[in-house]
Amino acid sequence: MPDVKPLYRKPLTQARLLGEVALWRNSFRENIACAKAIDTAIRDGYDGMHLREGIAEQIAAQYGIDRVAWVLAATLHEKEHDGRFSDKNKAWGEAQRISWDSHAYEYCCNAHSVLVNDLINDFRQLRQEAVQTPETMKIRIFQINRDRDAQHVKFCGLQEMANRGIDPAGYDRVFTGEIVGKSLEDVFQTFNLQSVPLHRGHSLSVSDVVELCEPVGELAAGFYFCDSVGFEPVSFDASQAPAPENLCRVLVLEPHRTPYESEIADELESLQRAVDGFIEFTYPFDDNTIVCGNEEAKLKGLEPNRRVYGSVYCGTLLLIGDDGEGGCMSLTDEQIQKYSEMFAQPEDISQEEAQADTGFIFFGF
Repeated sequence: MPDVKPLYRKPLTQARLLGEVALWRNSFRENIACAKAIDTAIRDGYDGMHLREGIAEQIAAQYGIDRVAWVLAATLHEKEHDGRFSDKNKAWGEAQRISWDSHAYEYCCNAHSVLVNDLINDFRQLRQEAVQTPETMKIRIFQINRDRDAQHVKFCGLQEMANRGIDPAGYDRVFTGEIVGKSLEDVFQTFNLQSVPLHRGHSLSVSDVVELCEPVGELAAGFYFCDSVGFEPVSFDASQAPAPENLCRVLVLEPHRTPYESEIADELESLQRAVDGFIEFTYPFDDNTIVCGNEEAKLKGLEPNRRVYGSVYCGTLLLIGDDGEGGCMSLTDEQIQKYSEMFAQPEDISQEEAQADTGFIFFGF
């Protein structure tokens, strides 16, 4: 395998301030070489109908996954109005956030856009396979609210409740999101032995109802009652189970996991619990979407998560809306879809790169 040269991510203006112009120049030349290699591989590997398999692997082995991603993202950025690139690939390219590099146009791929788009599909699949993602379950949890428990059945088993029936109006929705696991037993252990920051209720107990939003193994999607021993499928009208009025719909980004939708109370304590510390808001996007993360993530050595506009973010991140009045608001359906596609690919980022991204640059005016 050839010696892969490191990718330099900072723009030339910042490299000058840091005295790192030589590093920038070497990486810039390698970007140009990578783009030419991609064009050559596409030209030689196209049989008139299909691209030869293995081109993405070949280029990634020669130049490294990070540089190939950088060059392909530059191509997508410079050709953002080219309708031959798919919306998913454009969203992926946008997530690489190299738009601040004024020299990006010099290392764009010049092969036919349809073929470059096909290569990007293959490369994204290759990159996804390189990052190990755990099996997850999309669930909701409902627990009886004592104040509305007119039948006094909280913590009662299914047999004891059978005569009175399960009343969804007496339940609260206390969790929406995804957890790592592949069975209802995994759900039980997670909510009893682990801290789940976005969970608003108590540990999972008898009389609670778990909704599997998607099939899990041989289990069908639906509602399952947590009984004295195991779980039993039940009928349950979730629309009757209320949730707090101050809940905000958010998109959660965790290291090495695909994004998932959840909800959180618009309260400082809830936000701090979700990111495990003091919160920090950043505004890298062109709409009202905020990135909420741990202010001390890099100082604490939290696991690197995503790159956003060239910066490395560490620890759990929440994407949430800014209501313009000092508070938070739910993301819209369009924002959920946009950022789910933008950050669909988990990234493998080293602690060395994360720590190298820590610092301050002062610009004079």
